[in-house]
Amino acid sequence: MIVTILSLFVALYSIKNGDVIIEIKNLIEWIKTHSGLKVSNLYISQIKRKCGGGKNYNLPKSEDSRQPQCPLEKEKAIREAFKYFWMI
Repeated sequence: MIVTILSLFVALYSIKNGDVIIEIKNLIEWIKTHSGLKVSNLYISQIKRKCGGGKNYNLPKSEDSRQPQCPLEKEKAIREAFKYFWMI
């Protein structure tokens, strides 16, 4: 519960100050540094949606769209980054 409230506070603070793009870049850099994997904004948004995150702008246009799905190893790395940055 406390982590959720803290995550919400961080998200609201980031949106208020226009730091959302910087926050995603920090996630991507952290993942590349710690796991050596290169992840995209699409993969980050897919995992964020799985974790119950906020608004998602990378939704597929239709249910039968052929968007690439995040591989398991990258999903683990993204979840670790979310935990590191207190997003989940």
